Amino acid sequence: MALYDILDEYENGCVAVRGPTTCFVDIPDGDRVVFEESTRVLYDRRARVYAALYVMLGPIPLLDDRDVIPVKVAAAGKPAMAAYLFANHGGDYYSESERKYEVYQKVGSALGIGGTTVKKYHRRVLRDVQDKRVGGIAR
Repeated sequence: MALYDILDEYENGCVAVRGPTTCFVDIPDGDRVVFEESTRVLYDRRARVYAALYVMLGPIPLLDDRDVIPVKVAAAGKPAMAAYLFANHGGDYYSESERKYEVYQKVGSALGIGGTTVKKYHRRVLRDVQDKRVGGIAR
């Protein structure tokens, strides 16, 4: 029997879940976004960050092109953009580098910021959603 842990659950029905070999985000429209990592290093954090972005911004397409960020994500600012790149492409960056800290550096280099700032930004996105804030403004 497989065990699943709920990582985050939001009022709008969005749930981030960690399973034995994957993490996934169940979104309110019935879809499931799956995050897989062979080493289980980053997949739970990527799922949590994507769920938070979904709560903040609504449905967000996960685009294959690393140089393209959806308009509504870009309009939400650098923290949202860093969180999107991390959630969407973190697994690709990890398979290229095999070092967790390099994932943050590669996401940061795409935005002209450091890896530490990327980590700070996606923690901010998670905190803002948990505090029911969007763009730092209480709802």
